[in-house]
Amino acid sequence: MTEAFARNADHLVRLWLRAGSLERAGRADAAAEAWRCLALAARDLLAGGPQTPPVRRARALAEELLEEPGRAVEASARLIEAVAGLDSAGDEDSGRDEARARGAAVRLLLGVLCALVLGGSVLLFSRFYEPRRIAYTRADMDGLAAFLVKAGQGMGSLEQLTANGCSECPCRDRGPVGAMPRGDVCRANWDKALRAAYRAVHGGEPAGPNGQDLIPSAWKRDAWGGPYLLDENAWTLRSAGPDGIPGNADDIVLPLRPQ
Repeated sequence: MTEAFARNADHLVRLWLRAGSLERAGRADAAAEAWRCLALAARDLLAGGPQTPPVRRARALAEELLEEPGRAVEASARLIEAVAGLDSAGDEDSGRDEARARGAAVRLLLGVLCALVLGGSVLLFSRFYEPRRIAYTRADMDGLAAFLVKAGQGMGSLEQLTANGCSECPCRDRGPVGAMPRGDVCRANWDKALRAAYRAVHGGEPAGPNGQDLIPSAWKRDAWGGPYLLDENAWTLRSAGPDGIPGNADDIVLPLRPQ
């Protein structure tokens, strides 16, 4: 599968971890909603996939998770295993055989299950998966930074572009940015800045003929689900990194000031 598929598969695993954590904490209603979000996200991810038996099986498991919430723990584990198998298998022409794909899927599943069983610790999961997330985020930020520099040059400054001196400032000292709800000022500021940059570069709104959003989904959030953070005065683009908290050592920061 493509890198975009792999990033979305990463997002499914994050949803799965969150649902399992809520289940263990005894928050039944919140856990039920988290399982439902996982199923819907998986169904959306697979909707445009090829009509192959593995994809159809994964879709069926997503529907099962929606229809049988009482078996959510078992059904979700099987769903994650199926999606991980698709991620590992790659395209049919990649030369990887089915056994190798299954093995990779099982290793991923067991790694995450161990993290869940060990008192909710995500240490094992992080060691297994975090380097991949960091690499995806760095690659996305390279393209995004070039886009923002181009937009800022056309406007004279980033502050003029976004009408904001520091879009990231409301995100500071408030905990993990990935946990901030949709509509929060932190997420809204990034969305506003990204759309302003698109208008500056392309001369119009980021909407296709059928109303689809033309902004790449990978530019809207980093691999940990948080918005990117833009400081217009400092000319910096930031991901808050694995812990989601801006301003510490695991942040990924790129300069945007034109050379």
